[in-house]
Amino acid sequence: MGRTQIQVITVTDWMHLPVNSVREFVKFIDDTIPGASAVYFSEDESQFVKGVDLLLDAAIRRLEEDAATHGSLGELTLSTMLSNLIGYAARCEKESYRNGHVDVAIRHARKQFQYLGECKIFGGFEKHCAGCNQLLNRYSSGRDARGFVLEFFNRPRMYELLADLRTNFDQKIPLKMKGSAKSHDHIKGAFLSLHRHFTQTDIEVLHLGCNLYIPGISKSKTSKKKSSLKKL
Repeated sequence: MGRTQIQVITVTDWMHLPVNSVREFVKFIDDTIPGASAVYFSEDESQFVKGVDLLLDAAIRRLEEDAATHGSLGELTLSTMLSNLIGYAARCEKESYRNGHVDVAIRHARKQFQYLGECKIFGGFEKHCAGCNQLLNRYSSGRDARGFVLEFFNRPRMYELLADLRTNFDQKIPLKMKGSAKSHDHIKGAFLSLHRHFTQTDIEVLHLGCNLYIPGISKSKTSKKKSSLKKL
């Protein structure tokens, strides 16, 4: 039997492909991993940020699709899974050192842009603020336009709890927040806040959630408390 010949397409080959072929391939990549080409081909930081937000949204949706299988996992495992999903489309480091180990660091392939993120299992306003404080005052050097704090929800009412977080930010104005929070333009339930960094520049924080709660399958903290009370 003859050996199967595998043809490898080199960079030189790509340069000679018809324009329509390249365009179709890029479309296929974006259909598979939304935001991939937007991140790679971005020429300024605002374009990079928009592309990363598309990647984040796509990765979170993918995690939510499998919530029944990993909804009970811990913060480190979940943030690693998020980083791995993003890593299919962009340079993404997990637990990399930025004056401490930041959960997610997404970097541009050709430029000096980066987008840092902290991941938490939802535990209320104070815990969320602690994550924002880590992001702004420890990991961020002040050079990046935006970072994110993602909450994994293993309890019901995610969108209501996100709305409560936003209300708390507007009322308590934590971490040198400037102005009011505003809704993200396409990520459902997410909001943006602007903060004065200690380097005297402004940094945006994207606050968003990932729902890992499935009724009848997930065990929320509320149900755990009720079961423990019954035992008593």
